[in-house]
Amino acid sequence: MPVNIRYSWMTWRRQILLLLLLLTFCFSLPSSAAKTDSVRVYTEEHPLVYVDNSHLWPYSFLNDKDEPEGFCVDLVRMLMEELNIPYVIKLEPEREVVNDMKEGRGDLTFGLGMGFNNDYGNFGSRAITLLTQSVVTPRSKPIEIKSFRDMNKPGLKVIVSNSSLCHHLMRDYGWGEHAVVTHDMDEAILQLSKKKEGHIVWNTLSLKWLIHYYNIDNVVLTPVDMPHGSYRFMSNDQHLLDLLDDAYAKLYMAGKITPLQEKWFYPEQIDTGIPQWVTYVAIFIALLACLLLYYVFVLHIRQRKMTQLI
Repeated sequence: MPVNIRYSWMTWRRQILLLLLLLTFCFSLPSSAAKTDSVRVYTEEHPLVYVDNSHLWPYSFLNDKDEPEGFCVDLVRMLMEELNIPYVIKLEPEREVVNDMKEGRGDLTFGLGMGFNNDYGNFGSRAITLLTQSVVTPRSKPIEIKSFRDMNKPGLKVIVSNSSLCHHLMRDYGWGEHAVVTHDMDEAILQLSKKKEGHIVWNTLSLKWLIHYYNIDNVVLTPVDMPHGSYRFMSNDQHLLDLLDDAYAKLYMAGKITPLQEKWFYPEQIDTGIPQWVTYVAIFIALLACLLLYYVFVLHIRQRKMTQLI
């Protein structure tokens, strides 16, 4: 091939490549703009809609006045104030929560970071809390469920909450015939206490909260050795999830999450209204008094010995 023809072909090839790169760059500009425009902005006219389970004590529930309460409710309020995002709270049965998230009527909820929740939202990266499992049995009866395998004992029936972690696991293992599914766990635990019969397996803190709330003293709460789940933010707005994860980490490091956990996860603790530093000072004074008494006692013994020697 002559040199001039070869040079001409290489020049045309460079120009074609340059043109293709230029076209690619031009077409990428609208795409980038579209991605920027797709970020959801929440306003007073179009606030963020937080939907959650109305019967998941102590995380989210309706109180006696039909007002939303719970750890997750308080956490969302704190986060929305931190991020300056207008919002509304909507607590409803779990099936309606799922439908609202699937159909876009809800922007935010919480859920177990497990596969059966993948079809109605993405998960945040941070675990808000871990949901361990326990069994409630009458105090007068032996504890038959200590591990997950025990739920497959012949003739054993276990009361579980519909679509709970335990319910899903029992179905996955083919033990559905042992599950007694209910939507009303508060009524189930009251009936178990009244009849003194049965076994309820659900997440530990929910059972603990109900026992404390109804002041039930004839049942026993026992941990069950079985898989647990991480409770996470759920949304179809990835930008929102990123903001929430970052804000949660900031509030946690500032020590603002711990009071919420103490309020909702440890209801048996009575707030005396005494500041914590007062307790520390009292302990210090008590220790100092003990040391002083010990010193006086030792000094007294030495003086007696010296007197005896004289």
